[in-house]
Amino acid sequence: MQNYTTFTKKFVDFEIARKMKLTESYGNSSSQFVKNISYSMGNCKLFNVTDKIKNLLCLTKTPLKNDEIYLPFPIMFIDVKFTKEELKQMGIKIGYDEIIGIIVQKGYVAFNEEKNDFIGSLSPDLEKNADGFYPVGTNLRISIMSYPEKNSVWFDTFSKNVNINDTFKDMDFKVNEFSKTDKGAREFIHKFVLNFLNFMNDPEVDYVECVANPKQNEKRIKRGKMPIPNNCPIKVDGKLKIYLDSVNERDFTYNYRFWVRGHFKTLRAERYGSNRGKKIWIAPFVKGTGVLVEKDYEVKNEKL
Repeated sequence: MQNYTTFTKKFVDFEIARKMKLTESYGNSSSQFVKNISYSMGNCKLFNVTDKIKNLLCLTKTPLKNDEIYLPFPIMFIDVKFTKEELKQMGIKIGYDEIIGIIVQKGYVAFNEEKNDFIGSLSPDLEKNADGFYPVGTNLRISIMSYPEKNSVWFDTFSKNVNINDTFKDMDFKVNEFSKTDKGAREFIHKFVLNFLNFMNDPEVDYVECVANPKQNEKRIKRGKMPIPNNCPIKVDGKLKIYLDSVNERDFTYNYRFWVRGHFKTLRAERYGSNRGKKIWIAPFVKGTGVLVEKDYEVKNEKL
């Protein structure tokens, strides 16, 4: 929960600074950007991620097809933090010094006939917009907080996995991204989110929703703080639990031998019988003996 409280505190500070015109914004209007994140923070479910699960997902190949990926809730906050140095140890390169917290939600692609214009990042509460936009598709909306450099905080929202309704498929639709943001960080976070959602749909992974304390939240709101959302601890069972229990934190770094990245595998051989077609989880593992051979795993810009 620490990353959630850091995210919300810095965002409240950002709102104050924006009103005092001490910040800069890119893309859609600053007020709409603030409204979207504020709504998300007030309506999300909080998922705590242990360091072992985090590292497991960092070292996992992302499935190429994610069109029908399922979100347990419309808005989720993944309580996680990444540093440039720890990712470098796993062969992942980002520009930001740190990334703290990930908001993931189902967004809506909207279209305005009069303006012949698209918006690719409407929140779930904005299915219909006063400016004449209406939904024509869905997307995966991701927001993060980062430290690009010392004494600097950056909030970034971007859209991925865009699915346009059949009626509008022939129209020229493109998701624009701004050069001010760290492209490598966006691509890494996108793949991490997809891995997390696939991970949550694994039969050996479950969660229990714990309702937040209403009195505690009343006090937080009176003090100008964001309320604590319902918490969803992740429960792991079966072979995956045995793997996580046995692995050491240092095993996720380049200390010895060679890492084989985790990945999702679809069973296709006839010997699998009734399990044919089922997608299973192959956890990351160290292969070989002797000194670990370093290998960089660069996040490529693939169509997901």
